[in-house]
Amino acid sequence: SSHLGSKEGEGCRLHTLRVVLRSFAMASNATDVGAQGENAKSRELLERVIPEWGEFAEVHLLWPLLVQVSITIACVPLHEIYRILYVKSKAFHRFIDRFIGRTGKLSVESPIVVLIAQFVQIVLSAVVVALYAQSSSNIHLANPSLVYQKPFSVFFMILYILRLMQGGFTATDAWGVSALVDIVTITPLFVDHAPGTAWFNLRFLRSYLALQAYECIQETEYIKNTIGELPRRVALTLFRLTCLVICFSGIIFVLEILGELPGLVPVTVTTNMGDLSFIQMNYWMVTTISTVGYGDYSPTTAPSQLVTIVFIIAGIMFFGAETSQLMEIKELLDSGKSRYIARQKDHNHIVLTGSGASRLSTMLQEFLMEVLDPEGSGNTDVPNVVILSETEYDPALKDFVRAKLPVNVHEKVFFLRGSPLSSDDLERVQLHRATMAFIIPGVVSGAGLEEDSRNILGALEMQRHCPGIRLRLMLLDGDSEEWATKLGVPRQQCFTANGLKASLMAHSTRVKGLLPLVAGLLQVTSDEESRVFLEKDPKSAWRAEYAHSVRHQVYGLKIGRDFAKMHFAAAAAKIYDESEGKVMLIAAQTSGRLMMNFSGALEEGQVVLAIARSLSVVMPFADLSSDWRKTFLERRSEMLIRERLEVEDQNADTGTSVLKLGRASLTLGSSDSQPLLRRTATVNHTPIETEAGDGADEAEHFNKIVHSPDLVVLIVAEGNEASWEEVDMFIGGLRQEYLSFVQQPIIVLSPTRVPPHLRHRYEHQSCAFVSGKVLDYHNLRMVGIDEAKAVITFRAGTWEGFDAAHIVMEDYEVITLTNLISKIWKRTGKQNGYGLYEFGSTMAVELRELRNNEKQNASAGEEQGNLPKQKGSDTRWTRSVRKYCPSIASTEEFCSSLSVSSKAAYLQTIGRQLLLLPSFAAGQVFSPDFFGSVLGHIYNFPATIEFIETICMPQYNHQSSFSWQVRCPPKWVKRTFGELVRSWANGQDDSDLLKESGPVLVLALYRSHRAIEGKGTPHEQGYQVTLPPASTVLNESDLITLLGTPAFGKSASEHSLLGASSIPEAPRLPPGDLGP
Repeated sequence: SSHLGSKEGEGCRLHTLRVVLRSFAMASNATDVGAQGENAKSRELLERVIPEWGEFAEVHLLWPLLVQVSITIACVPLHEIYRILYVKSKAFHRFIDRFIGRTGKLSVESPIVVLIAQFVQIVLSAVVVALYAQSSSNIHLANPSLVYQKPFSVFFMILYILRLMQGGFTATDAWGVSALVDIVTITPLFVDHAPGTAWFNLRFLRSYLALQAYECIQETEYIKNTIGELPRRVALTLFRLTCLVICFSGIIFVLEILGELPGLVPVTVTTNMGDLSFIQMNYWMVTTISTVGYGDYSPTTAPSQLVTIVFIIAGIMFFGAETSQLMEIKELLDSGKSRYIARQKDHNHIVLTGSGASRLSTMLQEFLMEVLDPEGSGNTDVPNVVILSETEYDPALKDFVRAKLPVNVHEKVFFLRGSPLSSDDLERVQLHRATMAFIIPGVVSGAGLEEDSRNILGALEMQRHCPGIRLRLMLLDGDSEEWATKLGVPRQQCFTANGLKASLMAHSTRVKGLLPLVAGLLQVTSDEESRVFLEKDPKSAWRAEYAHSVRHQVYGLKIGRDFAKMHFAAAAAKIYDESEGKVMLIAAQTSGRLMMNFSGALEEGQVVLAIARSLSVVMPFADLSSDWRKTFLERRSEMLIRERLEVEDQNADTGTSVLKLGRASLTLGSSDSQPLLRRTATVNHTPIETEAGDGADEAEHFNKIVHSPDLVVLIVAEGNEASWEEVDMFIGGLRQEYLSFVQQPIIVLSPTRVPPHLRHRYEHQSCAFVSGKVLDYHNLRMVGIDEAKAVITFRAGTWEGFDAAHIVMEDYEVITLTNLISKIWKRTGKQNGYGLYEFGSTMAVELRELRNNEKQNASAGEEQGNLPKQKGSDTRWTRSVRKYCPSIASTEEFCSSLSVSSKAAYLQTIGRQLLLLPSFAAGQVFSPDFFGSVLGHIYNFPATIEFIETICMPQYNHQSSFSWQVRCPPKWVKRTFGELVRSWANGQDDSDLLKESGPVLVLALYRSHRAIEGKGTPHEQGYQVTLPPASTVLNESDLITLLGTPAFGKSASEHSLLGASSIPEAPRLPPGDLGP
């Protein structure tokens, strides 16, 4: 148009503009029509592929709920079937423990199956989430995706069943979060959907199961040892963040698409601020005062704007104040100043206090393992443990609880800070509702008088706060128990750890195997522990006998009506016969006191103790009308009241009041300072001092003791005050009146001089005290090691709060000493030498056995009869420990460097494997783990301490029967154990052995390796067999452990049945000849 004239051009331009506008208008109309068509098609498609709330709830909520309820009902019979198979079928039991695991014990011998399953879980769950994201973007589920989903779900169902199997098909596990996610994501795949709605589901929740699988893999030893902690933590945080975002965004996505709930559509009011409702205003106010502020709403009127300002300031102040209070509460909880609140209503709990409760020790580990039963041995009454400590908790203790105990177990442990002397703190731990309370010291060897003073005062305050509390007070000092009784703590509620240990070790010199007998009856051994023990040497006959033996326990029961008015021994024989040799009565409670081999007649409902392999074989003889423990505690309480009244009367007569405990008031014996008269002898320039009296008479007395066939040598590694108290208790235990006719000569070797009062007390009782270097070959021979019937060692140092691997390092002196003693016996041809050695930890005992099995050669210096200096011994021991624990940093590292079979044994429990070590089976080692298991056993078996004390400290419990050990009489050789039990329980024997001695209860046999296996061992003489099968044939070398009167002991001594084993010895070499 530019080439035309003005008028013509203008007209052309207007015409052209009209044509263009008309064309645009027609195109716009066509576009609007197309868009409207497309929108209509989209709306129609969305209406078809998006379900209504009712359809969604039916497919994704109702059907999964019905499946969940069905599974819960099915779990009831499945749980019983699982339990029966696990107990009865060894193949099923081994399959579960080896490949699947159990709740509370998820570590398995062959984790490869579980790890592969968890890895596949991660991969397939990630694929499912990716398919969900793709289908939600395309608003449909492609047919290929649907084809893949169902096979995936089959695999997920298999994993679901495996998780239920780990928990034993309990209803609790069926309602866990992981189980619910499986049900919600799997069930809808097999339910009919409305056409086109299959894409709309909740399968994005499988990201949570992928996270759980990753956490499981991350906890494996391989990952821990190959990837650093920081990278693992970063990866876990990213994994958790991804899972959180996917789950939260998926839930909002579903809720937004489904829209408002039917019947709950909010009615809005149109304002300048927008269309408002009360729910929207709540949403807006939370985002505003929390300073998030999305900006989708804002006030428009002046009044609302002014009020909003006030609200924002108030909201900031509110959140600041509340956050501060929450942080204070968190700090209070972290510091242990909170109040104990049971997670489950009416759940039992025990209170543990004392300085020993705040530090990690092998004793505390074993206590927690025994009480909390993490191995799932069948105890349903597992209490919460509330620990109360005045000092800060050892981080290693909390790490042990969190890392070593399963989740469902460590949640039962509560750490609180406070003092047992404070009523407020005792109220915070709810002492008045506690089932029991324990006070344990922090030092088990050393000067513990100050520790005992605090604990006694704590016990008195706890009794004042809650007079009816079941209390157990563990003391250290020998005289503290007497002071505790005078001050009002009942005798039956306290015991002395060092006294108990010294008495047990003393009586073990005349009753071989007494330690495994007592420990085995008070400790549960699982099937898995027995299996590992047997697999170390499947062809070993002694292992099979001992594994059967340690499954026996002591049970309490109320005697049934059928045995009322029957003499105790006759009832024991009858029950033994009717149970086919599976049950043996050993004690009865009378007048509140426990009496071994009770000499009277039984009454209906009287509490008795019996040895049996399981509770089921005991029940037919019991009165089940009430719990025996309640009756036992009631009778004991009545006795305690009587004794307390007697003590108060005595205090009133003597004017005794609550005295301040101090070291001077508890000094042993006389305080005279008479100088020692010493005789010095020199052997190869190594001096020893025999602390005796005057000249030739004392030398003759010493030589007579040294060459006695019943000699007991006690070696004290450290001659401190606590050690001498233990020596006093040890000698006193063997100098009781009922043992007057069999007094064993005793020589005590220590690095320091004996206190005067102790020497004066025993100088006329066949005792001699020698001071000199302990780790000296010639000193040991000088005190009669090669002549001794038994050798006992008391360990130096403490048992307080060290990691097990560090305690192992401190045991090198004991290890060296035991090896030296074994070498002396080997060179002199002594085959029946019996040694009992105290160690600081079970790990040291195991390491000693590993070293012995390797048959390490003695060093050149040892061959010449002189040990290297202590530093050299320490170096060799360190090298030996490093061979199994390169960094000597923790128990885990020690275990991880062992062989597979040894590691499997270690992973059972910490310390509980002591019972299954060959040296402990022989009764030749002791460690503080014993006290932990004893204390823990008290909760379920309240007669624990009474039972131990009646065995090893009968003089304090007015016993009429005592433990004895005799050689098998010749007439009983080749006859059965059952015949012996029946005959002696009825007081019958063809010889006059039982003449005027009354009934005798046979408990166990101590058997020789040489007689059973045909070969001996240089380190373990035999093994203890508690209540062997009635068909067991007696051997000439068997030692019979029994309960009998002093008259029986005297009769057995007259028949030459007491004393050393009948194993013939090889010819001895003269003391000066070291041999080839």
